[in-house]
Order: sequence, then C-alpha cells, then structure tokens
Amino acid sequence: MKLKVNRLSVFILVITIMLSGCGAASQEELQDPYLDPMSLSMGHVHGGSAAETSAEKGIKAVWSWPEGKPEAGRPAKLKLQLADGARKPLTKLDIVHEKRLHLVAVSGDLRHFQHIHPDYLGDGSFEIDIIFPSGGSYTLFADFTPSGYHTLTRSTIVEVSGEKPALQLLKPDTQLSGVFEGMEVSLHYDHLMAKMNTMMTFTFKDSRTGKPIRDLELYLGAVGHVMIVDSTARTFLHIHPLNWGSSGPQAAFSVTFPESGIYKMWGQFKRNGRIVTVPFTIEVP
Repeated sequence: MKLKVNRLSVFILVITIMLSGCGAASQEELQDPYLDPMSLSMGHVHGGSAAETSAEKGIKAVWSWPEGKPEAGRPAKLKLQLADGARKPLTKLDIVHEKRLHLVAVSGDLRHFQHIHPDYLGDGSFEIDIIFPSGGSYTLFADFTPSGYHTLTRSTIVEVSGEKPALQLLKPDTQLSGVFEGMEVSLHYDHLMAKMNTMMTFTFKDSRTGKPIRDLELYLGAVGHVMIVDSTARTFLHIHPLNWGSSGPQAAFSVTFPESGIYKMWGQFKRNGRIVTVPFTIEVP
C-alpha cells in the first residue's frame, strides 16, 4: 500500500516534533503569534555563535580615552573607531534592534554591569561618556553588524583608577528567582550542558498579587535581551527572545554555552517605561 503525503502534512509533522522538545516554554507561550516555530532550534546568539570569515577577522575596533584614563565615579569619554581589514573606517553598519552598536561593560568580578549605546559620529566612529562605579578592571564588549557580515563582538580591558571593592567570589545562585521592580521573575531551563542547545524561559508575575504579567513593553524591538559573560569575562553572549513580540508572562530564549563553567547573565526587560535588569548566576556542567 502506498502512502500519499502532501507538503502540508510534512510541515505539520516537523513543527510538532520541534515543539515537543521545547519543555521550557509553556503551551500558552508556544501559541504566541510572535513566536517563530522554525527558530526554536536555533535561537538568536551574538558573540562567537558562528566562525568568523577571514574578512570578518580583519575588522578591528580601536578604543581610546581622549580625556585620559577613567576614574571611578567620574564621567570618562570613550571613543571607538571601527576599521576594516585595510584599516579604513568601517562605515556600512546594519541597525540591529534599533542600534548600530551595543556596548556592554562589566567589572572583573561581574558585580557591575552596563548595557549602553554610544552616539554614532559617522565614518565608523562612536563616542560615549561612561561612569564606572568603582576602581579596578573592566571588560568592554562592542556588539555590531557590518553590512553583509555576521554580528561581531570586539572587546577591550580598561583599568579604572579609584578604590577597589573587596574581592568577591562569583558563585552560582541557589535559587533562580527574585523580585525586581514589583515583578517576581523566575528562570527555568530544560537542561543545562555545555555545547548543547538550552531553552531558557523567564516567567513574570506581579509580586503583590501573584498574577501573570502581560504588560511588558518592547525594549529595543523585543520583549527582552539577555547578556551572558563567563567568570573570566572573556566569553560574551548576547541573545534575543524567540517570542520577540510577546508582552508576557514569559520570555523564551535559546542559547548554547561554549564551555563548562560559571556564567552570569543579565536579562533586561521593560515595563511602565522603565528598564528592569534581572541578574542570575549559573554553573554550566
């Protein structure tokens, strides 16, 4: 007996199989009209998600402090110049999530975090004033997309003068939940292992009533963004949600951690016109 299988049946079967493996997202979330089911196996990751081509490896970021090295508690002017392999200004940059360049600054112990957006001066040049809260070492990650290329990340380390806080050992959180700006936020994942795709889901409830939150606003074109840095401050991941246009009560992400170790993540979400930063520290086997 011959079976007749049309293209629609095959498509439905494939989608069913893909969704059955995504335990981190609820049935309600999977019905979100802004969730692309074909993206569930891929996610959206910046910072080393794809091997760079030779042309991409030639793209450099030149970091400078025209007013002198930064001091804790005082605005420090940073200038960032992007250049191609021929050392010419890199002028063709895609606007990704409303910005040409995303800049993340973290302290060496990952206690301090900033996600900021320098002003574009043209000719591949950016400028911004940064205030570092304390002295010590900071790593800066610039996340940008040259037209026609993958999204790239370039980083630098700067030593900030001023009083340094006592050394604080980074430890995984024993509980992945907390209250932030009136929201009870919890983090769940289907499994956790290096080099394997992981589905992570942030769930939001009103901390007073316990009711699901459904009024999250888009932040930089999405329901949320997550930045992840490892304990050495060398590995950087910037992931975007699968259900990008949702307003809650969940934000689902897909990520592959490149190596085992301790990672700190900062989820950023917007509600009532305010950016809410949700930090969690995890250990990846």
